Amino acid sequence: MITEKKGLLAALTPFLAFCGISAVSSCTSNSSGDEIADFRTDSISCTDSIMTPHAKAFCAISVDYPSEGKGELVDSVREWIAEQLSSIGYTSGNTPLPYAAAATDVTNGPRLIKSVCDTVLADTRQEFASLDTLISMSPDFSIEYQYDWDIRKIFETPEYITYMSTTYAFLGGAHGASSAIGQTFVAATGEALGLGMFRPDALPKVTSLVKEGLTRYFRESGAGILRDALLINPDTLPLPATPPYLTGEGVHFIYQQYEIAPYASGMPGCVIPYSALDSCLTPAVAALVTPPATH
Repeated sequence: MITEKKGLLAALTPFLAFCGISAVSSCTSNSSGDEIADFRTDSISCTDSIMTPHAKAFCAISVDYPSEGKGELVDSVREWIAEQLSSIGYTSGNTPLPYAAAATDVTNGPRLIKSVCDTVLADTRQEFASLDTLISMSPDFSIEYQYDWDIRKIFETPEYITYMSTTYAFLGGAHGASSAIGQTFVAATGEALGLGMFRPDALPKVTSLVKEGLTRYFRESGAGILRDALLINPDTLPLPATPPYLTGEGVHFIYQQYEIAPYASGMPGCVIPYSALDSCLTPAVAALVTPPATH
C-alpha cells in the first residue's frame, strides 16, 4: 500500500493569536495508524505565544512523530526530527544550532516539541526585554515574531518512508524565511538516504538532469532562461545542499532560498523520474523503487 500526504505549513495569523491575551499555550497529540508494517506515528502539535507592551511572538510546531515500529527506523526518524527542530530553517557546516540543547530527549514526542517551543519563546522574551526601552521611545512601533515547524510523513511504501520538514520564521524585516527539507529512510534499516543513493561516477549525469529540470522549472514559472534566473553560473551548478528524496513520482531535488536563486524565485526544484535515473542509482536503492508501480 502507498500513502501520500502533503505537509502544508499552516497559515498563522498573529492578530488572531494574540488578540487580547499575553500568552496562549496548547499541546495536542493524536495517534494515527501507519501502513509500513508496525511503523506508527502520533500527530502531535504545540503552540504558544508571548506578549510584551511593544512586541509579540508566536511559535507553532506540528510533527508526525514515530510511536511504534522497528527500532532502527523509529530511532533514525526521531533523531532526524530532533535535528530539524534544533534550528529554524536550513543550516550547514558548523553553524550553531540554537535549539539543539532543547531537542535532545527523543523518547517523548510531546515533551520534545514543548521543550523546543519553550526555549524559542524564552530566548525571544530575553531579546524583547533588551529592546523594550528602545522600542518604547516610538509608541507606534511594534515587533512581531513568528516561528513555525511542520514535519510530516509525505510518502511511504513497504521499502521506504519519506518525511518533509517545512519551516517559516519571521523576525521583522521585509519578509520571512522558509525552508523545505526532505528525507527518505530505508524501512528495513532506518538508513537516511542522501547523495549516496547515486553511484559516484553517475553524479555528473544526475547534475545534468537536475539542470534540465531547473530549466523547465524557470521557463514554466515565467522567470526566463536559466542563466538569467540564477545567482550563480549554471555551468558550475551544484546539487542541492539538502538531500534528494523519494516519492512515487521519482527523485525530488530542492534548493533552499538564496542557495542558487534570488528570494523571489522561492525554492527551485525538480523531480527526475526513476526511468531517467535507472543507471545512476545504486543497486540497493534501485531495488527500493523498481518497479514503483507494484507498491
